[in-house]
Amino acid sequence: MKRPPIIAIVGHVDHGKTTLLDYVRKTNVVAGEAGGITQATHAYAVMHGGHPLTFIDTPGHEAFGAMRERGARVADVAVLVVASTDGVEDQTKEAIRVLEETQTPYVVALTKTDMNVPLEKVKSELMQAGVLLEGFGGNVSWAGISAKTGDGVDDLLDLITLTADVANLEYDEAAPALGYCIEATKDSKRGVTAYVVVLEGVLKIGAEIAVGDVTAKVKALEDSAGNRIAECAAGLPCAVTGFKDVPPVGIAFRELAKGEKVAPPARAVPVVTRRSSAKEQGIVINAILKADAQGPLEALASAIKAVAVPEGCVIRIALTGVGDVTDGDVQWFVASETKQGIVLGFGVAATKQAEYLAKANRIEITTSKVIYDLTDAMAMCVLRATGGAILGDLEVLALFGNKGAKNHVIGGKVTAGEMKNGAKVIIIRADAEVGTGMIDNLQTGKKEVGHVEAGNECGLLVQSDADIRVGDRIVIK
Repeated sequence: MKRPPIIAIVGHVDHGKTTLLDYVRKTNVVAGEAGGITQATHAYAVMHGGHPLTFIDTPGHEAFGAMRERGARVADVAVLVVASTDGVEDQTKEAIRVLEETQTPYVVALTKTDMNVPLEKVKSELMQAGVLLEGFGGNVSWAGISAKTGDGVDDLLDLITLTADVANLEYDEAAPALGYCIEATKDSKRGVTAYVVVLEGVLKIGAEIAVGDVTAKVKALEDSAGNRIAECAAGLPCAVTGFKDVPPVGIAFRELAKGEKVAPPARAVPVVTRRSSAKEQGIVINAILKADAQGPLEALASAIKAVAVPEGCVIRIALTGVGDVTDGDVQWFVASETKQGIVLGFGVAATKQAEYLAKANRIEITTSKVIYDLTDAMAMCVLRATGGAILGDLEVLALFGNKGAKNHVIGGKVTAGEMKNGAKVIIIRADAEVGTGMIDNLQTGKKEVGHVEAGNECGLLVQSDADIRVGDRIVIK
């Protein structure tokens, strides 16, 4: 039986991948993306000319390389998105490499044609990258499109459909369900949810499936629009609930035969870091990482490992997990007798119990929906742990009350370096750190400014959970 093609959208960050998919789906996903970039892998089913198509949207940011590769490997056809205004960039080249390695047929979408930029330059750059377009010395199909106006989108979809027809995609509906797990999440309400694309057979409620050594009896299925369904045929995406553990992503799932057993996954046992081991290894900064899904967790771990550290210092990822930051995560630091480190949550929140325990033990928790915020927090943690140079130092001379529980209105004098609007700061009292925060507004003479140099007084609005007092120091490192 013929099945719908699975199409991966790949390319450099901010080249218009999600905007294109928005137009096809008639939604506005891009407006809801934290930081303006896709930070998870999504799959959507749409119709074009009476033909069902399944699209996988993949992140373009460099930290999400494994997720892009995952999308390309499961795809029957790929769309290489290249902005006509920007040309071939780093993640464009990486996407081309992955498509060549996986031998995935693809078409090229030259986006942002509404900007009226001549296409010859980007075509030439693609040729230098090994992509020879039709009419430009090669046979790779392409379309110039504007995802904002819709110009050329139908032509692109026609090219995708034609490329898929050549592949002659079929499946056996009587075969055991088989597919690919592209993402997995965990939350307090739904529990564990796996997002899969079915490649063979029909996945039904009640089936027992395995993703690696993690199994589930399918309790519920949802299509890409969030509607409950009884079954999901090959070529289509769906959300699966019924897992007790978060399954691995980027590998196949399969339907188990009746009575078939799979060995349960091995449980990781946290290793408590001895004080002596830190001394032996130099400065060890521990990081506990949590995220809303398995793919972003991998990306966060990769980004944290890439944070620069001075010689003799190492970032150690102590624990990772999917779901909110809990008191159990904070307890790791308490049990290990080391507070030199940080708990980072990507797209998740910290529970009240976790916040209380962290505050009581002066353990830093930073959560954000943007990966850059977390790498910045890690870099600040490294600076504090290694005694990095102070870039700015201000003495708090007066307090003018709070604008909300976390917003402190402060008058002070810059004693060293400079204060910068938007900078992350450390609050120091009697040479001990009592909290962290961020400068949300900086003024001199009732005029908002970008920076204030040493020797000058200023007013500033600082966002911080700390109980800031007169005499404290506001430090930028």
